[in-house]
Amino acid sequence: MMKSLKDVLTNLIGEQLSAATFVQDYLQVDFNGHRLTVFVPMEVRARGLAWVSGHPDFRNQLCDLIGESVAAVDCRPEQLILSFAEARDICISLHDDVYVGPEAITFQPRNESGLWVI
Repeated sequence: MMKSLKDVLTNLIGEQLSAATFVQDYLQVDFNGHRLTVFVPMEVRARGLAWVSGHPDFRNQLCDLIGESVAAVDCRPEQLILSFAEARDICISLHDDVYVGPEAITFQPRNESGLWVI
């Protein structure tokens, strides 16, 4: 049986956000060896507020999630949401109009040679 992206991303549930790497025009977030590379705008939502990548406080809000575990994954056609405790989320837009290249995200599961491209 072939796995779907949602099936693969559920591997993140229970994994801690272990690193956030800010590269010139993209961002990598690691979850104990699972790596999500993001090429499109993303948000951190917490306490009813939202910080979009590029906002001065975005980096601090994302880094505050380091050490926190993913509680749920919601993979919708136009958005990927990684939920943490205390109503905090990482939201990645998958709308066609936000793409700056051929893909929005790539996902490299821990201990697997395949790469998922969206």
